[in-house]
Amino acid sequence: MSSLKFEVRDTVAPMPVAFATADTATDQFGPTIGRLLGMVGAAIGPQGVSQAGAPFCRYTDWRETSATIDAGIPIAGNFETTGDVKAGELGVKGPYLFVSYFGPYDKLHDAYGQAEAWMKENGYTWAGDPWDSYVTDPGTEPDPAKWQTDIYIPISKGE
Repeated sequence: MSSLKFEVRDTVAPMPVAFATADTATDQFGPTIGRLLGMVGAAIGPQGVSQAGAPFCRYTDWRETSATIDAGIPIAGNFETTGDVKAGELGVKGPYLFVSYFGPYDKLHDAYGQAEAWMKENGYTWAGDPWDSYVTDPGTEPDPAKWQTDIYIPISKGE
């Protein structure tokens, strides 16, 4: 994997999102995220809400071989929770580690491993739920080596 640049930033302003949640095995992230994003897309259209940013996946409860995830999209407009698709916010109050990763989604765990090592070496700890933002649309860019995923990890100094 190519080297990654780690950058500590101040905050991510809260942005409105629509998202759906699932418990899934870690080896099923791709299909599960795809299914959840499909649900979100189908729910926002009838309410006249539009997409206002790259799709994301937030990891809210990580276990050894499974996790609870939220997958969704930033939105413009007023969205009311409907069925399994919820209205919410995505952002970070306080510092976070920002990493831009280029490559296939199935190697994202390597980027997280490198980020965790960097945090340890620089005296940071996890301080919230991380998320990925899928900047590149695989439907328009067929080369997985060019897919950009931005990683956001809330952090704190010390402890």
